[in-house]
Amino acid sequence: MLKKYVDLLRQEFDAQKSFEHVQEICKHHRIQASPGHRAAADYSASQFIKAGLATEILSYAGDGTTAYWNYLMPEEWVATKGVLELLGDEPEILADFSEIPISLIQRSISADRVEAELVFLGKSDEEEDYPDLDLNGKIVFTSGDYDYVRGWAVESRGAIGIVTDRMAEFPPVRLRSSIPDARTYTSFWWYGGEKKCFGFVVSPRMGDDLRAKAEKQTLRVRATVKSKFYPGHVEIVSALIKGKTEEEVVLTAHLCHPQPSANDNASGCGAAIETARTLQFLINRGELEQPERSIRFLLLPEMSGSYAFLANNEELIPNMVAAINLDMVGENQCLTGGPLVAVTLPNACDHFAGDLVEAALEQVAKEVPNLNGSSKYALFMHTMSPFTGGSDHYIFADPTVGVGTPMLIQWPDKFYHTSEDTLDKVDPEMLKRVGLLAGSYLYFAANGGQSEAIWLAGRIQTGFARDIGEYLNLQTAILFKYLENDNQEDAVILAKTLPAHIDYLGKVKLADLYSLTRLSDSESVKKWLAFKADEMKTAMDQAKHSWLLFCAHNLGDAKMTPAREDKHMIKAATLIPKRLSRGPLSLRGRIRKMDPADQKAYRYYSQTFKRDMGKMTYLLYWMDGKRNLAEVIEQVRQETGSMNSEVAIYLTELLIKLGLLAY
Repeated sequence: MLKKYVDLLRQEFDAQKSFEHVQEICKHHRIQASPGHRAAADYSASQFIKAGLATEILSYAGDGTTAYWNYLMPEEWVATKGVLELLGDEPEILADFSEIPISLIQRSISADRVEAELVFLGKSDEEEDYPDLDLNGKIVFTSGDYDYVRGWAVESRGAIGIVTDRMAEFPPVRLRSSIPDARTYTSFWWYGGEKKCFGFVVSPRMGDDLRAKAEKQTLRVRATVKSKFYPGHVEIVSALIKGKTEEEVVLTAHLCHPQPSANDNASGCGAAIETARTLQFLINRGELEQPERSIRFLLLPEMSGSYAFLANNEELIPNMVAAINLDMVGENQCLTGGPLVAVTLPNACDHFAGDLVEAALEQVAKEVPNLNGSSKYALFMHTMSPFTGGSDHYIFADPTVGVGTPMLIQWPDKFYHTSEDTLDKVDPEMLKRVGLLAGSYLYFAANGGQSEAIWLAGRIQTGFARDIGEYLNLQTAILFKYLENDNQEDAVILAKTLPAHIDYLGKVKLADLYSLTRLSDSESVKKWLAFKADEMKTAMDQAKHSWLLFCAHNLGDAKMTPAREDKHMIKAATLIPKRLSRGPLSLRGRIRKMDPADQKAYRYYSQTFKRDMGKMTYLLYWMDGKRNLAEVIEQVRQETGSMNSEVAIYLTELLIKLGLLAY
C-alpha cells in the first residue's frame, strides 16, 4: 500500500532543493531562544509559505521563569564576541566565537578582558580529590563533566570560568583521537540561583598541547565575552497541509543548535520542508487526493519547543493520530559512519506507528534490482531499533500524551555535536530517502481508512508470529548453551520465566493492533482486528506449549533454587506512584538545588548504577496511578531486560521529594 506513495514522492522530491534548505539553515547560530534561531525560523516559514502550506510562527516564553508542563524554558541569550587568548611571549588565540561559534560554551556570561591563571584538573571530577587546589579567581581546565565541575569549582571554590576539551567517544565510530581538531558543542543550562560563569571549548589536540605546556610553566589566559540574557521567546514554525477533518498527523524536526550543526539538525528541517512541498504539490496536481487528516509540520527548538507547543495546544492532542520525528537524517554514511535507524515506540505507548514506519522503511529500501530483477535492495545502511529517547519523539510518545512517534536518525555519527558537523557531511540522496520515508508514512496515516487498517493489521499479526518464532529459536539455543555448561540454575530460570515474557510481548502487540481503530473504527475493521488478535493469541499459546514440552524433555523435574527475598520489591508493592504533570521529567538543574547530602547520594547512584538510572523514563512511562511500583518495575524488566529495584525506589522517592511525583 505504501509503494504508490513512495513512487510518487521519488519522482517529485528534489534532493538538491532539500540540500539547499540545509545550507541556508546552517548559516544561522540557532541556540534555543536566540536571534539566530528566530532567523532560521523566519527562513523556514518562508519556504513553507512558498510551497503553499498554511504557515504561522508561534512564539512562546523564553524567559528562564516560565514552565510548560514540567519544563523550564530557557532565557533568551545572544553572544557577539568570545575570545580566549593564551598569554606569554608568543600569545595564541585558543578560541574565537566569531570564527567557530562552538568554541564558546553557550550561555556564557560576559567577561571584559579578564586575565587569570589556567588551572588543570586531573582525570577525576570530584572536589574531594583536590583539597588543596586554589581556584579562587582562576579558570579551570577539565576534560570531564564540565558542568559538574562548574558546580563546585565556581560555586564553592571561587573559580571564574571553565575551559574544556571534552570529547565523548562512541567506539568504534568515534574516538577522541579520530577527530583531534573538533570542538564539542557545550552549553551551560541556567535554572536560577546558580553562580553563572563563562567558558570556552578547545579541541583534544589543543587540550593535550596545553597540558604539556602546563607541566613546564604556569599558564595565564585572557577571556573576553560579550553576551547578554533577557526575557525573550522561542519560535516554532507550524505549517499545515489541510485535511478534511479535525484530526492530524505531525512531523517534528528540531531547528536549534550552534552554527553550523548541519546534520544535527538542519538536515531534519531541510528534509521536512521539501517533504511538505512535495506532498502539497502532488495533492494540488491531483496525483494524491486531499487527505482525511491534516499533516502538520513543526520545526522547533529541541525539547523546549515540544513542551511549549503541546502544553499550549492540549486540545489538539486527542486529534493527533500519529507523528514522526526527524533528527540527524542527512548523513553521508561513508563519512559519518552510522546507519539510518528507525526508532520504534516505548512499549507503554499503545500504537501502530512502529509497524508503519518499519513498512515504510522496507519500501524505501527497494532501490535497485538484483541481476534477474526478481527483487530490489538498498544502497544505504539501515536498521530498526527499539525505543530510545534523546529527542522530541520521547515527549510525544509519552503515555500522558499518547501520540505514536517513531524517530528517524542516523547513529552513531562521528561528528555529532562538534564543530565538524558541517555541510560536506550531508548527502542530498540521503535527505531524499528520508523524505520518501517520512512522506509516505505521513500520507498513509493522514489518509488511512478501512483498507489501510486491515492491511497494517495483517502486517502486525504476521510480524508478531515471525518475531515470536525467532525469539523462541534464540531462547532455545541459549537454554542448550546453559545445559552444555552444566548451568542448571540459569536454565531453570529461563524455562520458568519465558512464558510470562511471551505473554508480555503479546499484550504489547495486541494493544498496538487495536490502536488501528484510530484509522478506522468500522465494524469490518473491528471484526478483522478481533480475527487477527485470535491468530496472535494462538501463536502465543503454540509458542508457550512448544517451549514447555521442550523444557520438560530437557530439564525433567529440575527444581529452581528459591530466589532470595527482594526487600525492595516487597516495599515497592506497597507504593502506587502518580505522575503530577504530562510529559517526561528531567532532573537537570533540579539536583543542583538539593542539599549536599542528596546531591552526593544522586552522584553515588548515577555512578554505581548508571544503566538503571538511565531507565527513569521507562519507569515514568509505566506509572499510570494504578500500578504499584513493583508492577512498574516488572514492566520495565520485561521491556529492557533488567531493572534494579533499589534504584527504582530511590528514583521514585527522589522525584517525590522534588515534587514531581506523589503517592
